[in-house]
Amino acid sequence: MKETTRQVDPELKARAERGDSKAQFALGRELAEAAVPDLGGAARWFQRAADQGVAEAQYRLAVCYLNGQGVAQDPDKATLFLRKAAEQGHAGAQDSLGVRYATGQGVPQNDTEAVKWFRRAAEQGHPVGQFNLGLAYAQGRGVPLDLVEAYSWFCLSAELGDTVAAGAVETIVEALSIEDLRKARALFHKRFSTFGRTEAQRAA
Repeated sequence: MKETTRQVDPELKARAERGDSKAQFALGRELAEAAVPDLGGAARWFQRAADQGVAEAQYRLAVCYLNGQGVAQDPDKATLFLRKAAEQGHAGAQDSLGVRYATGQGVPQNDTEAVKWFRRAAEQGHPVGQFNLGLAYAQGRGVPLDLVEAYSWFCLSAELGDTVAAGAVETIVEALSIEDLRKARALFHKRFSTFGRTEAQRAA
């Protein structure tokens, strides 16, 4: 099997070929992120790791199927592997699955289901999931319209660097009464200690 013209770590490849799921994922990532990427080879190794239950490999394989990177574009397979990763707690997959439910891409449109997955991602400190959950509250989609809730999630997302969320905070402040703004800020501070860090920051 020709992986790429770039030399891969022979020990890593040997472990991957022996069935080491972590090595399979690492090899797939190495091929995908090479100066001259081998997307087909990357997808094959992601598939092998995904079949062994590696959540990050399932997520990366889903992205391959979503974008047609190294495999034929297949929205159904993308959704399948997003769900597998999401059910294992992968925050990025949870947010992406929520987006698919919100937009009806590859699944029946369902705002309640979208909010469920946005919330799971948000509560792991995923800034895009926090923004999307805030947007659901701001629009009353899948949850009752609640600008206090929306503000708190937008603020959490903005604190983690989401610039779109920062703009949303400025917009929503104008729609809140002084009393509601006080409540919203209190709710944000209450949640920040729990949901105000990304997965990487919590693992550090």
